[in-house]
Amino acid sequence: MSMVGRVLLVGMLVAGVTSPATALVYEVSGASLPCSDAGAGTPAQPFCTIGKGASMAIAGDTVNVAAAVYREQVVLPASGAAGLPITFHGAPGARVLGTNNLSGAGLWTLEPGSVYSASFDPDSATAQVFVDGVRLAGPVASAAAVVANSFYFDNPNDRLYLDIGGPNPGTRTVEAGARSFGFLADGKTDLVIEGFEVSGHNTNAIRVQTASRVVVRGNRLLRSASFVLAVQGTTLPTTTDNVEVTGNDVAEGLASGIRLRTNVTLALLQDNVVHHNGDHGLDASNTTNSRFTGNTFQANVKAGGGFATGMRLVTESDDNQVDRNVAYENQDTGFQTSLGSDRNLFVRNLSYANQDHGFDVRECDSPRVISNTAAGNVNDGFSIESSVTNASLRNNIAAENGIFTGGNELWVDATSTGGFSSDHDVLYRSSAPNTTIEYGGAAYASVAAFTVATGNEVHGSGANPSFKNVVADDYHPGPGPALDAADASASGFEPMDLDGMPPIDLLGVADTGMGVPTFADRGALEAVDAAPVARLTVTPKRALIGQLVTADATASSDDLGIASFRFQWGDGTQDTVQAGPVATHSYATRGSKKVRLTVTDSLGQTSAIQVVVNVRR
Repeated sequence: MSMVGRVLLVGMLVAGVTSPATALVYEVSGASLPCSDAGAGTPAQPFCTIGKGASMAIAGDTVNVAAAVYREQVVLPASGAAGLPITFHGAPGARVLGTNNLSGAGLWTLEPGSVYSASFDPDSATAQVFVDGVRLAGPVASAAAVVANSFYFDNPNDRLYLDIGGPNPGTRTVEAGARSFGFLADGKTDLVIEGFEVSGHNTNAIRVQTASRVVVRGNRLLRSASFVLAVQGTTLPTTTDNVEVTGNDVAEGLASGIRLRTNVTLALLQDNVVHHNGDHGLDASNTTNSRFTGNTFQANVKAGGGFATGMRLVTESDDNQVDRNVAYENQDTGFQTSLGSDRNLFVRNLSYANQDHGFDVRECDSPRVISNTAAGNVNDGFSIESSVTNASLRNNIAAENGIFTGGNELWVDATSTGGFSSDHDVLYRSSAPNTTIEYGGAAYASVAAFTVATGNEVHGSGANPSFKNVVADDYHPGPGPALDAADASASGFEPMDLDGMPPIDLLGVADTGMGVPTFADRGALEAVDAAPVARLTVTPKRALIGQLVTADATASSDDLGIASFRFQWGDGTQDTVQAGPVATHSYATRGSKKVRLTVTDSLGQTSAIQVVVNVRR
């Protein structure tokens, strides 16, 4: 577009008049031979760098980035406008790398021992080095401190030292950190960054700072030396607001996978998978009125020992909603809130196989913990500790937590009983090496004893929630105290479960819940009722007129139980419909009779089978 056209477009945006016809699409293809940053950014002559496309784009424009390796730091220079974002779209294979390649034996000089050095002048001080894809230890304190599989970067003298155990590292694939960020959106609004792999940066793969209406979605963000994805503001009243982080794979950072800090508000973090990072999966401080939903936090571990949680809200992170997330195999707690982070809602989350608590609520006021499941965690299922006030727990399931550590299904310390209330929870332990509940310093071996002593859990249960398949990590509740028994009137209750499924009214299961509906289930997941399987044997298969024939459906099955058995005898007589699996019948006429069985489960799903009986005189 000509400069005149651009001037007209800017004028239209200022006046509040927009037209999709004015938006441009710029093409970037770093692997294309005719690419040129002096060109027009067209399919015929694309730009070589993302940065060039960014320098041209204004509100409503799109920068399409083709598959290639882009070794650049993309500092986004312009904002979009409300409803007209600037979109940076990466095609599959579009990789923004924070490293430079230092392969080639001629680049390296042998130092004393098996240490080699190379001249290296990166844009930012090298914070990590990879050899054949494996991250080396370091940076160590000096060149003299370099040992096998470690490195040191002499920043003043632009020299990199490393030891890979003997060989010249140039004979291997060496990637050394050279840039701080993949994408930096500082002080900008109305941007979309989507579809890229961003890896190997000295600070963050993507940083969104003092920004508004920025969307980061569908990216693969890897191997940053600090937080992989950072969203941050500055001091109040300046905030970063309305940032959306959705559908990203965030992994292998040396610090937390996702970091929100310093006055972030109205953020949405949804459907991200955050795993194998060197600290918390998601760490949010000074973050308010935001929603965290549908995320998975797995195996986040701080090297050398630490307390990496799946996700935590700290330092006055108030009024947030944490719903439908999963945390498992993390070094510490699955979900944590602490340090004056008040009025947060945790609802329909699943936390299992973490190395400390399932849920850890600390130093805060008015937390609501509603319809969550904590199972098989090393310490307590639900821990309320360190001066928590007005905590409310409803409809949760805690099962088999702290079995070998002296932990509990529910632990409320003596500083956190003020305003505490709990009800409609399932707190189950199959054996009793430890107490099920500890409250205010007193231990209770059963839910009933806890209720008598404290008045909590009047509708609670200590029975087995009968998870569908713990070995396969399937924590849907089965027959037992969780079914059709939740309090839907509880503040913060969400009818849609972790999988986005609504409550189902199970036939044959009494509705003992409260509120609307009365048949929601306790825990993060609603029961899943698979279709039944009908099986039938008939004896004898050759019968005489008037002889009693037995139809046996005992081998029929259903995960939640069969509600009814219907036997059709094939002779025009009335069907037999009953709750039991065995029925008898005699025939008055000879011939081939088709005995048909239909089984119906508690959700009304059916399965049928038939067997032929030959009747003779």
